[in-house]
Order: sequence, then structure tokens, then C-alpha cells
Amino acid sequence: MHELTKTRGFPLLAGMVLVSIAACQKLPQPEPMVPVPASEKKAHTRILSLAGEVGERDAKGHITIVILEGDKIDNKVLSELVELKKLEILELRNTAVTKRGISKLKKILTELEVIETTGAFKKKVGDKKGKK
Repeated sequence: MHELTKTRGFPLLAGMVLVSIAACQKLPQPEPMVPVPASEKKAHTRILSLAGEVGERDAKGHITIVILEGDKIDNKVLSELVELKKLEILELRNTAVTKRGISKLKKILTELEVIETTGAFKKKVGDKKGKK
């Protein structure tokens, strides 16, 4: 056998054996998703019905981040989020929420950080802004 083949053949063979052994190992199953606590199910369902996103939940399943977007999101919708006692971040994108609605929610959820972003709004019927 050629000297070069002898020195390179063993590591290659050893690598193939290790790959074969690893392929036979049983992979652990992913942890099952923690269910949303009963006290938050109504708010969770409402968020999803508005095409909102539940951005993150803690180890016990409590919702900690919510993203809501669109002019259907108003102060009434915010009042439905008071059940989310562990909510830390609320991102509002192009909503009809007022500062008063945000301040009411923050009085109840004192650790809440609200992030408001705006973009190009669709003009509402009767909106005189932007007319020449």
C-alpha cells in the first residue's frame, strides 16, 4: 500500500464510523410547547383574531411581547390586554391608539414598555390632510 494512503485512510475510516454511530443515536424530542395560561387565553385569542403577533412567552407560558398593527387596533383593544400581567413589551404599528389609552394600560401594567411606530397611512374617507 502506498505510504500516503496508509496515513490518510485511517482518519477517513474513523470519521465514517463516527458518522454511522451518530446516525444510529436517537435524537431527543423537542420540549412540548407550554400552553397559554387560562387567565390569558381570551387576550391571546383576541390578539390572533386581529392578525397580531405574540412575540414571546416566558417559561410558564405567560405572554411577554405582543405586536399589533393596523387601524383596527384602538383603545378598546388595549383595554383587553390588561389580563396579560407579565406583558413587558407592546409594539404598536400604525394603530388608532391614543396616548390616553396607552397611559391607562401602563397604570395597570406598570412594567410595560410601549413602542409606537408609524409608516405610510392609507387616507381615510373624509380625511382632508394631504388634499390640495
